[in-house]
Amino acid sequence: MSNERCLFCFAGSKYGTVIIKWLQEQGYEVVVYIPDVGQRHNLRELQRNVQGMGCVAIVENLQNEYVQSYIFPALQGKIESNVSLSEPCIAKKTLDLAKIQNCNVVAQAQQGTLLKQFQILFCSLSPSIKVLSVWSQPEFYRKFPTEESLRASAEMNNLYVLDDPYTTDLARQYIQAPNENEDGQQDAELPPPPQLISIEFRDGLPVRVTDIAGDSYFTDPLTMFNFLNSVGAKHRIGRYEPTDNITAKCRIVFEAPGYYISAVAHDDLENLTMDCEVYKLRQMFVPECNRLAKSGMWFSPEMGFLTSALRKSQERIDGVVTLQLYNGNAKPVQRASHASIYDRHVATLQIGDTLDATQVFGFTKVTAARIRAYSKSLYS
Repeated sequence: MSNERCLFCFAGSKYGTVIIKWLQEQGYEVVVYIPDVGQRHNLRELQRNVQGMGCVAIVENLQNEYVQSYIFPALQGKIESNVSLSEPCIAKKTLDLAKIQNCNVVAQAQQGTLLKQFQILFCSLSPSIKVLSVWSQPEFYRKFPTEESLRASAEMNNLYVLDDPYTTDLARQYIQAPNENEDGQQDAELPPPPQLISIEFRDGLPVRVTDIAGDSYFTDPLTMFNFLNSVGAKHRIGRYEPTDNITAKCRIVFEAPGYYISAVAHDDLENLTMDCEVYKLRQMFVPECNRLAKSGMWFSPEMGFLTSALRKSQERIDGVVTLQLYNGNAKPVQRASHASIYDRHVATLQIGDTLDATQVFGFTKVTAARIRAYSKSLYS
């Protein structure tokens, strides 16, 4: 039995109240942290039920910081939409609160890949903290080997259970094959008419979103992202239906409309403002950046190095991109930037343009010298 003070992070666990009760039975004084990153749960109702169990329950709204410090910067590194961005935000705030509440143990209820990610995040941010992964405890697993045993315990002890089994946040909304009939086919439904919006970027980050038809604009990061989520969902944009191959084949469905629209606009602006050689180097970093993010290495030295380089590559990604949203697509139709490196007089071969076609042969001759030598040795 323990008499330590434990901070339990209530994130992504349907039967978190069962875990809280188990921690209390182990002798822990439990403080419950409920981070708000845009879940569809009633967090205030959850807080009241947790307090009824004799625990201190703290709800903290992280949505502004989540969008401004994690979702929008992820665009610079081309983080894929199937990568969860909320874990580093939640882990950092969990450890900050553990210090304030004098908790020397942090408990979390994730399983599988998320379990590994949170353990790495906690170790990266606070090497001395004791991390209690509930599902890896033999005592807990013997008592609750299946979801049915968790449900039975919740019913027997009259514990509150979240009604939404899916882990959701602002960036990713998990759904279960919506608008599908019994045959697995999507219901026929006429799409809404096309809609024009524009996104303004500064240093690769969105700073203004304009609804052109509605003659309104937004500059607050959270308001911008909520608007993009809303219009994107209306036009069925950003649905992702991968088959998970981590342990066993399983189909998951989620929507990331706001992130998808932002990424499309960001890509389009980069084509206009980013130097081609810088672009090639940046693209070399993208797979590694995604691998580190999926592994929970957000605060590792290598991720720090990559994000510094990526931030440098975004210094001139300034401009406005206009997109047409319609029937699952976000199509850039116009872009403008004071940092554009496109020059029509270089890109064309009209009379009076900058490019002198007579200089091409000499350049090609020098460049091909290595290839000529190799071919001579190969065919001689």
